[in-house]
Amino acid sequence: MNDLRAEPWSRWRSAAQTDPRLQHPASVRALLASCDHEYRVAPHQSLQLALIAADLAVALSRKRQISPSLLSSAWRECCALYAVCGLPDDALRSLAKAEEAFGETKPSGYEQAVLDHTRAWLYSKPDVHRLDEALRLLDSRLPVFRRYASAARVRSVEQNRAVVLMRLGRDADALPVLEELLAAKEAIPSTDRGELSRLAAECYRRLGFLSRASETVLAALVEDSKGDELGYQLALDRWILGKVRAAEGDCEGALDLLKTAAESMEEVGLDDTALRIWLDYVEMLKEQDPEIDVSVYLGHIVERSTKLDRKQRGRLSSSGVSPVSAFSAEALDFLRREVQARVSQGHRRAN
Repeated sequence: MNDLRAEPWSRWRSAAQTDPRLQHPASVRALLASCDHEYRVAPHQSLQLALIAADLAVALSRKRQISPSLLSSAWRECCALYAVCGLPDDALRSLAKAEEAFGETKPSGYEQAVLDHTRAWLYSKPDVHRLDEALRLLDSRLPVFRRYASAARVRSVEQNRAVVLMRLGRDADALPVLEELLAAKEAIPSTDRGELSRLAAECYRRLGFLSRASETVLAALVEDSKGDELGYQLALDRWILGKVRAAEGDCEGALDLLKTAAESMEEVGLDDTALRIWLDYVEMLKEQDPEIDVSVYLGHIVERSTKLDRKQRGRLSSSGVSPVSAFSAEALDFLRREVQARVSQGHRRAN
């Protein structure tokens, strides 16, 4: 692993394939263990690690030197990280490979529940948005994890259920689930507490409980500040805190937080998430002053977006979204639709 990290991360995959010292199941486990920390600070590097793990697992599988369960785990990790990096089609393909890893030997009931849980999590993502299916899968698999007394899986399923309920507009149903999880927060690994607090804060904000939202998202910032401050978890915290501050009437503080969050997302290469934050930023500017010229910011969005190719940028300009004039509400709506359409298509980033 140390030899691998000495290489530029873009060369990790090819370097691993030529290093005989890594040709062992223990290397697959070590790579997968590293993914959790890496994704919190640099998701694309974590994806590289997961792809290396999958490559090694496939090679070992051909020699019958690895269990189907570990091979499946490697592909599930790829699925999760492709989704985090805004590549849902690749995520779905990786999930299919995770399911195929067992071949003729069917997965156990627990392993099948884990696969279904991953599918439900993927279906809940904005780029996939198959929420009803996600909720059915989560509801059906929760009893399995309870039967196996898997506390971590039960917590994860409950949290995913809350996410789906919120995306279905059922915030009032999601809140009791989140508050129950928060009440047992000390039993949750410290690396996961920030995400839970951030999610609860967004739910509080949407329901109008602003003091609770502020308190909870600040707790998320404290938890996530214990890691690498260049990570995208802090950027997500600042995004939510910015929306809370805006609801409280602190527009200047809100704009500063959103700008910092969007720039952080760009630094770690999560352009689709950066787009969403920049669009919130621009809309907040327009709400504060309907006459303000936000063309510089929208021009930045269009230029920085790897989701918008040259033809798409031309369509934006011809539709009134141009960096030479102020943007109307119609142009803002058009840009949001165009950007979201590209994100939903899972358009690949240029390497």
